[in-house]
Amino acid sequence: MAAEMRTTFSQAVRKDGASSVFPEGRAMVNTISLTDGRMDKREFVLGQDEMVKVWEFTTGQQTFETITIEPVGTGTVDVSVLIDTPTSTTDLTPTGSNEAWMPWPGKCNLPCIINDDEVLALSGAGEGDRFGETGGFPSAWQGSGVTHRVYAVAVLNRNTSDVRVQACIVN
Repeated sequence: MAAEMRTTFSQAVRKDGASSVFPEGRAMVNTISLTDGRMDKREFVLGQDEMVKVWEFTTGQQTFETITIEPVGTGTVDVSVLIDTPTSTTDLTPTGSNEAWMPWPGKCNLPCIINDDEVLALSGAGEGDRFGETGGFPSAWQGSGVTHRVYAVAVLNRNTSDVRVQACIVN
């Protein structure tokens, strides 16, 4: 049976009695078709300097449509994804030869949405060069990028107190 996922997004800022909304007058809605239609919701508490993998590649769970991570209440979390090249287009098992952790930019204090399990990066380069720059833009965008896959998603609490986190993995 086919399934679909609808994602709705809008932001509003209120200052001195005036509101500003993005996008104006409506919420952005995106609908995508799902092959599986599973939704795995998790909630956990991270102590100071604690880290946990929210999702990891397994034989039965090789791909995802989206992973949403959101701190609940106060606090923030750091998010990082483990990428590598797959063995082939049909065998998604990681090769292990291009493995690297890619930190999500900035701290996650709003919902952090990883909406694809593929990443463009440079293969065979040292970790410092993998996401290098050419002409003011990512080198991987300059024709030499290779599709890598996400093989794990991890979160870290660098706050001085516990943070409650909700995560949702959709297939």
